[in-house]
Amino acid sequence: MAAKRHPLPIETRAEVIELSKAGKSERQIALQVGSSKGQVGRILRDQRDKIENLKDVQGNIPNNLKRRKLVDIAPKYCEIENACVLFLERAKEHGIPVTGPMLRTLALREAENCNIQGFSASEGWLDRVKRRHGIHGRHLSGEAASANKVVVMNWMEQIPELIEGYDPKNIFNCDETGLYYKQTTSLSLVMPGDACHGGKAQKERLTLLICCSWMGEKVKPLIIGKSTRPRCLRSVDLENMSISYKSQKSSWMNGDIFSWGGLMNLKA
Repeated sequence: MAAKRHPLPIETRAEVIELSKAGKSERQIALQVGSSKGQVGRILRDQRDKIENLKDVQGNIPNNLKRRKLVDIAPKYCEIENACVLFLERAKEHGIPVTGPMLRTLALREAENCNIQGFSASEGWLDRVKRRHGIHGRHLSGEAASANKVVVMNWMEQIPELIEGYDPKNIFNCDETGLYYKQTTSLSLVMPGDACHGGKAQKERLTLLICCSWMGEKVKPLIIGKSTRPRCLRSVDLENMSISYKSQKSSWMNGDIFSWGGLMNLKA
């Protein structure tokens, strides 16, 4: 069985084209980049075919499409694009999810480092980069469990009976949620053929309790953390903050915190 052919990285393909423009033969280029003469020839033929195809249809397409075709063949900001692709490949090796805004931020930083003026890292630029390299978004892992609809419907039928006789201003609804502030997104941009395996999920969390009345009165959001006095809040007067803070060894809600008296104290 013939050995499987592996495509050269984009940096090497770009180097092959530049060396060819400098007048070097395919054999010389192959020796310099550590590839075969046949693979170098295929890269150069593909590049010539793209240019010839563009010339053939140049007179039959609108100006806006002409410009887009040229951009796809020879990207204007190739240094920035190569840096983004390299970052994406390294992030994949370490199991780090990458999003579009992350790539755009990286591109702007790279443009600043290279002293490139007029580059805005627009959505259009990112779309062209993704199209050129076959980059697409995929979920790394995880499934969302659906709520039990029967239980929800039964509870909705019980609510009118439970709140009967209470003034709307004294009817409060609260909801508790976990904030995994160190956890990364489960959606990532990936290169073609890459397997989507996420890293170990970060379990460090805060618990948030959000509460308001039927009439729209809002209770201070409650945040529950592990530390009695977090380092980031040492110089802050907790009483004057727009949130209330409580501590519990696992950052979980417990009976003492979730007491009616304690909840009402959050309004003060």
